[in-house]
Amino acid sequence: MLAALLLQLASKNIDQILDDPKFKSAIIGVCVLDESGKELYARNADTRMIPASNQKLVTGAFALKALGPDFKPVTKFWKQRRALIVDSTGDPLMSYDELIQIRKQLDLRRNLDVRIHQAYGPIYPPGWEEDDLRNKYAAPVSAFTVDRGSFELWSDAGKLVYEPTPYGATATYAGGQGELNIDFDPRTMAATVTGSLSKDTVRLDTLAIGKPDFAAASIFGKNPSYTDTIPTTVPTFVQTGMALSEILKEDLPSSDNNISENLMLMGAGVTSKDRGPYTVAEQKVGEFLTSPVGLSADEFRIADGSGLSRHNVITARALAKLLLWADAQPTKELWHSCLAHPGQDGTLKNRLAGIPFEGKTGTMEMVSALSGYLHLKDGKTLAVAIMVNDYACSTAETRDLQDKVIKNLLDDGNEGTLIAESDKYERTRPHPRTGLAVGNRLYRSDRHGSAAPARIDPGDESDHADLHRSERVAVRRR
Repeated sequence: MLAALLLQLASKNIDQILDDPKFKSAIIGVCVLDESGKELYARNADTRMIPASNQKLVTGAFALKALGPDFKPVTKFWKQRRALIVDSTGDPLMSYDELIQIRKQLDLRRNLDVRIHQAYGPIYPPGWEEDDLRNKYAAPVSAFTVDRGSFELWSDAGKLVYEPTPYGATATYAGGQGELNIDFDPRTMAATVTGSLSKDTVRLDTLAIGKPDFAAASIFGKNPSYTDTIPTTVPTFVQTGMALSEILKEDLPSSDNNISENLMLMGAGVTSKDRGPYTVAEQKVGEFLTSPVGLSADEFRIADGSGLSRHNVITARALAKLLLWADAQPTKELWHSCLAHPGQDGTLKNRLAGIPFEGKTGTMEMVSALSGYLHLKDGKTLAVAIMVNDYACSTAETRDLQDKVIKNLLDDGNEGTLIAESDKYERTRPHPRTGLAVGNRLYRSDRHGSAAPARIDPGDESDHADLHRSERVAVRRR
């Protein structure tokens, strides 16, 4: 009886936080499970909600299961007399500098025609919105790519230049005074800049490349085209990418959409013969969530791998069960190391200071999520999923609400009031275990940014947040 009362008091503390009048018309989904799968707290836990970048937890766990932590992407090159053949099954971390080094290895004395054979792309995932497509975070997804499908627009002493190279893009300064505005179309690769242009060396914005595979090909030669066949001979050069364990560390803490989309398609084994790569991938991810994770099909709907699409939905309980499943796998320690941690580089750098938590944030316009693991001083670990949809207050206030829940759970858990045993609170659902890059040279822009340059402060929420800021960078990074 006392144990049940303690648990009720702990739940009441969380209720008081979530009953903040600012969120009266919002939808809040929360689920807290202990290591055994027992429900410790729930509110709208079985309501399907938009997860934003919490969708990356699904994609990351899926890729880790499908590919294995030691998987390394491979890109093959054949240098022929008149053409260079490239075969890629996907490598989301391929960079401009890396491609320059490969060109040197191939000893290309002249520009050959480049023929591309790739597993997928360029493609936009289902549900991506038109006003996002100019930005780095919404670059087309392509197996053969460069710098995650993006490049930077700089002002160099009043002259517009692209870094690291234009890839055929143009930039026109149309004059004007006041706030800087950049109108960019990734399809035409043309930018028009108006407003006051600094005479210093500053980065103005990071933009999406309309055809990242052709941009990558331009580093090697000319006349890029696609081919359905590859040579049967030994490749001239084979480039092996980073292990999946390292790719996830580049993806999850900084919440990189392009990496997550690639991982979804790579994990699904999509090939160039698949006419609908996302149809294949959605089915594969759905099968993963139902078995081995053990979710029911009505707990989720998959649209993309990053969470940028508003067509993704999942319940807070499903996210918490996924976290418990991942925590029971042989890759547990790696998985935890790939998540964002308070005080470290990533989206939790300026949140939950001193709290033993690691997890994943998610932010879109009127959508905010926080899911992960909370560690108690007695060694127990809680799986926590918090999603807030359709809020009318600021994103900062919504994050503060989530952080208060985490801190309250830590206090009650360490005092023993949250883990009280009671028949009344025994779980009634199957046990989820038995029933079932930081270092990025290029920056993200905001989720619903206007044409004006936008910035997320380092360490602040970086997964397409809806907080708009101007950006000024005084030092060029070559």
